[in-house]
Amino acid sequence: MTLLSAPRTSPVTTLFVVMGVSLLALVMAISLPIALDGKALRLTDAVLLSGAEETPVKLPTTWFGKNIRKSFRLHFEMPSSPEEPQVVFVPFYDGRIVAMLDGHPLPNASPIILRVNPLRHTTAIFVIPDAHAGPGKHSLTLTLDNPLGVLGSLSDIRIAPEGEALHQQAMIDFANRDLHVLLVGAHAFVCLISLVLFLLRPAERLFLWLFWTMAGASLFSMGALGDTFPILAGFFPYLICFAPLGGFFLLGFTLELLSPGDSARLRPRVAIPALLLLGIVQAFSPLVFELAAGVSVPLLLMTGCTSVVLMWRAKDRHERKEIQIVLAATVTVMLAVVHDLSMRLGAVPSGLFLAPFARLFFLTAIAYLMMKRQADYAAALDQSARTLASKLAEREADLHRVFKAQQVFAERELLNQERQRMTSDLHDGVAGHLVTIVTLAEHMAPSDNRLVNTARTALIDLRLVIDALSTDDADLLYTLASFRDRCIAPLETLGLEVEWSMVGLPSELNLTPRDTLHVLRILQEAVNNAVRHGHPSKLTICGDTQENGRPRIVVRNVGGTSPQMGPRGRGLSNMAKRADALTARFTFRPLPDGAEAELSF
Repeated sequence: MTLLSAPRTSPVTTLFVVMGVSLLALVMAISLPIALDGKALRLTDAVLLSGAEETPVKLPTTWFGKNIRKSFRLHFEMPSSPEEPQVVFVPFYDGRIVAMLDGHPLPNASPIILRVNPLRHTTAIFVIPDAHAGPGKHSLTLTLDNPLGVLGSLSDIRIAPEGEALHQQAMIDFANRDLHVLLVGAHAFVCLISLVLFLLRPAERLFLWLFWTMAGASLFSMGALGDTFPILAGFFPYLICFAPLGGFFLLGFTLELLSPGDSARLRPRVAIPALLLLGIVQAFSPLVFELAAGVSVPLLLMTGCTSVVLMWRAKDRHERKEIQIVLAATVTVMLAVVHDLSMRLGAVPSGLFLAPFARLFFLTAIAYLMMKRQADYAAALDQSARTLASKLAEREADLHRVFKAQQVFAERELLNQERQRMTSDLHDGVAGHLVTIVTLAEHMAPSDNRLVNTARTALIDLRLVIDALSTDDADLLYTLASFRDRCIAPLETLGLEVEWSMVGLPSELNLTPRDTLHVLRILQEAVNNAVRHGHPSKLTICGDTQENGRPRIVVRNVGGTSPQMGPRGRGLSNMAKRADALTARFTFRPLPDGAEAELSF
């Protein structure tokens, strides 16, 4: 059996919703004294004066029409002479207002501000002179007209002490003027931050849509500056013609928030110019306010409701806290707007407008969204850094293992090369002499001196090896001189003509002791082959520098027999390998009466 459970709500979202509800409840609690004023005399029954006709109306009341003048008469009774000055307090109205008490005009203690905004209003305080504040029945006439807009309204009327009325007016003015100015600055700041974030991350189009959304909200909030700059008041009513742009930007922001890239389906390059053209046509139409009320406002409400529905359907599917929080803030703003419109239409008692406070709540949600995005980027970078560090550590460990394996392999290869070199050295020198010594010892007569000569040759060969390897910095010319004394001089004593010349060889050659030993072994093998197989009458050993600047040593036997060319024996192969180890070239060439071996560096 499967149990269906409600989707879990993030604790952050729950806390955010509780904060929003608490904020609205607090504002409503603050506005409660305005709506349920105990000390003030609240007047809700009035008659509408139209020529000689009088039509009973219930306050608050609302009407539509441009340049419509309405007069209302109210009757009230003062039970006794008041102890403190009394005033006529009008919590809200639209346009201009004039008050007369018992046929005498009352001075308006509040500045006359023309506002055209269904979610804002103007308050008025008329001071009642002491001469007209006595006990008895009184007649109050209020005349209103609204030259800028099509919406007119009048709240219930309070006859209240001056101090209490001023306190209530201060709270209403804060919500109507000061808080709206604060919202303009907050919208502009968020707009700027969104633009900077988009310029830094052009691929993040959510910030572009947020920029346009906040820009539209800032533009529509500019009416708050009409109190400071009255000359601009006449232009602000026409901004409602461009209200669909704000709804379009909010819809694009919602789509981009739910699924990056989906906002392209709105075709902003076509929709934005079309909505701008629609606003311009409405603004220059004689029926500008009628068209705004019949076209712009419904389009704004339609796009706003669509955004809420999309977020509501996606809140459980995406499981992202920012979507739930933006949804909660948007719904809060819509509920506040419904409350404020209901208050303007008289469905709820007069009090403070909740929309400005709800917009602060919405800005807080946007701030959370932006900080959450940046925190996610930082977390992603940290995770990438940790992943990269882990991969680098793994790679470093792999490289270390490879290095150790290569080091072991290199050591083994070095030992193998050294073993082969020693084997070759023993073969070319001492081993051959030892074989000869053993053979002579088995077959020669006691008086034969060949055993002594062979042993002496082996000793000379061993000394050559020791001379070549005994110093760190090998001197080739010195080693060649030692080779001549130990190996070539005995040949001369046997009657073989030897020509030796190393004058053309450079004095400095960058050879290691091992390289020097390779050179000696090549020369030794070449001389032995020439004497043993060529039977020469003359042996030439000379070193010089070629035309290309490369040094060489040539061993040439003359006056003997020419060798038969065939597969290379072990001696020639060893000489070629030693030349390769020197990065040199070994060449063996037969001559008509001998042969020539050349070692070119």
